[in-house]
Amino acid sequence: MEMNSNASNAISTLFWGHTGEFWDACLMWSVVFAAIAAGTVGVTTIGSIRSHKLEADAAEHGLEKYKNETAGKVADAHLTGIAAGERAGTAQAAADDAHVKLKEAEAQIADANARAAEAEKQAAALNIETAQIKADSLRLEQQLAWRKLSPEEVKSLISALAPYAGQKVKTKSILGDSEGLLYRRDFISVFEKAGWISTPDDGSQDVFTDPPMGVQVIINPADGWRDSPDHITVLGSAGVLGSTLSDLKIIPQKAWGMDPKVPEGTVLLLIGVKPPPHTP
Repeated sequence: MEMNSNASNAISTLFWGHTGEFWDACLMWSVVFAAIAAGTVGVTTIGSIRSHKLEADAAEHGLEKYKNETAGKVADAHLTGIAAGERAGTAQAAADDAHVKLKEAEAQIADANARAAEAEKQAAALNIETAQIKADSLRLEQQLAWRKLSPEEVKSLISALAPYAGQKVKTKSILGDSEGLLYRRDFISVFEKAGWISTPDDGSQDVFTDPPMGVQVIINPADGWRDSPDHITVLGSAGVLGSTLSDLKIIPQKAWGMDPKVPEGTVLLLIGVKPPPHTP
C-alpha cells in the first residue's frame, strides 16, 4: 500500500512527462532568452531610431544644401536676368538711337536729292540760256562775218558754168557796201575761170533807193525766149547759175528775175546787202 502510494505521488508531480526542475530550468532559460530578446529589441529599436534620425538629419542637411545651392542658382539667374535686361535695354536704346539717326540720314538724303534736283534744274536752265547765248553769238558772228566763196563753192560754180563758156555776164553791188564789193569780186573771178565774158563796164556799184538783199540772178525778159545758134541760151545760163547758187545755199531757191534794164544777151548777178543768218 505504501509503494502504491509513493508511485501515485510520483506520477502526480510530473507535467508533460517532466519534473519541476526541468520546467524551472526551462523557465530560467526562457527568462534569459526573453532578456536577450528584450535587449535585442531595445538595441534594434535604438538602432532603428538612431539610424532613421541620422538619415533624417542627412536628408535635412542635403535638403538645406540643395536649398542653398538652388537659392544661389536662383540668385545667379536673377542677376543674369537683370544683366540681360540691362543689355536688352541698352540694345533697345541703341536700336532706337540708330532708328532716329536713320530717319535723320533719310531726311538729309531727301534734302540733298531735292537740292541736287534744284541744281540740275538750274543747270538745265543755264544750259538753255548758254545755248541761246551761243546761238545768238553765232548769228551775230555770221551777221558780222563778211561773205566769201569757199574753195568748194568756187569749184562747184566753175564746174557748172564752164559748159556755158562765152556767156556775157555783168556783176553789180551797192555803192558804199565794201563787204558786197569784195563778195562780188569772188564771183568775177569764178566767171573768168569758167570762160564767161564780163561786160566792159563790169565792176561798177550803183545807188539803190531800196537796197536789194542777198544775191540775185536777173536777165532781160526778151532773153527768156531767145536761142543762140550753138544752143547756149541766156535762159539756160541763168538757170544753171541760179540752180547752182541754190544748191550751195547762196540763194533761197532756183529762180531768177527779169528786168528790161539788163542788156539783152547778158546775165546780171546783183550782190545785195548781207541777209540775216536765218535767211540764205
